[in-house]
Amino acid sequence: MKTIELKVKDKVAEKFSRMDAVERKQLLKKVEEFVTKESKFMQTVREMQREAKDNGLTQEILDEILNENK
Repeated sequence: MKTIELKVKDKVAEKFSRMDAVERKQLLKKVEEFVTKESKFMQTVREMQREAKDNGLTQEILDEILNENK
């Protein structure tokens, strides 16, 4: 495990300093989930990219489609 430093508002730091070990552990778990979990939006984007690639859509073809009306 590594130690990190977070810049927070004074009120947050005060509340953190009053947390007991159980509360700090729960907070750490939430921070870990937030940092490691890919957002639903990005999951959808990656899925769409994968599907487009599987269907033969390349960046060049996409650029052509986007530039057709210019």
